[in-house]
Amino acid sequence: MTGSSNEKSMADINAATGKLSVKVNAAEKTLEAFQLIEIGESLAFMFRDASFENVVSTKFPSEKLGQELEYDKNDLSVNVSYNVAGKPVSWEGGKIKVAAKAGGGYEGTLQAVGSAPGLSWTLSEGSFEITN
Repeated sequence: MTGSSNEKSMADINAATGKLSVKVNAAEKTLEAFQLIEIGESLAFMFRDASFENVVSTKFPSEKLGQELEYDKNDLSVNVSYNVAGKPVSWEGGKIKVAAKAGGGYEGTLQAVGSAPGLSWTLSEGSFEITN
């Protein structure tokens, strides 16, 4: 299908519904999905709390749907990042799995470890679903 990709925008940004249930430094949290972005061959999902101060963002390569990917500092196609009170925290370890859901949307699991100056965090037992 050559030529058809020119008809589609570079990034399809869609409002999303869904949630991420996760333990953040051992405290249970539920973050609401608010955006699903398809950029080229990648999917980006964003989840937030009610204040918008805490946001979890993920990036996952579309061709690896159904696979579990572990953190690799040299693989920029996959990422989990977290903003805590507006401070960006980078992914330094963990794993993420994303799969297509029957009927549309995506579901997955994630674990992540990261740090920023004066701040460390661990996301564990994370599971999510998202649709647009």
